[in-house]
Amino acid sequence: MRVVAQRLSDGVRAEDTVARLGGDEFIVVLEEMSDDGNIPTIVGKIIATLAAPVTFHGREMSIATSVGICLYPDDGQSADELVKNADVAMYRAKEKGRNSFHFFSGGAAGCGAVAELD
Repeated sequence: MRVVAQRLSDGVRAEDTVARLGGDEFIVVLEEMSDDGNIPTIVGKIIATLAAPVTFHGREMSIATSVGICLYPDDGQSADELVKNADVAMYRAKEKGRNSFHFFSGGAAGCGAVAELD
């Protein structure tokens, strides 16, 4: 999990937040997103970074990632609501298959994301 946390932190700006929610779930909060159109590019880079092989106890492993994305304020007004909606979107991403992302159905204008590792 430390490798994942480090890769996530390295993949975002200094003003963004990366935190582990528990288990194999992390949250990434991207602050001050002036163009929501950049989000798929950023998420794609994060997924690609996490997909790079990891050696663990002498075994090379790959990490699959499912990312749920919600946007503040359209998809929620509180942190709890944003995390809940990002979680819903993450499960939609899981339905698409490995290394995918999904926007919560609700709008555009800021960002919170939940990532779960397979």
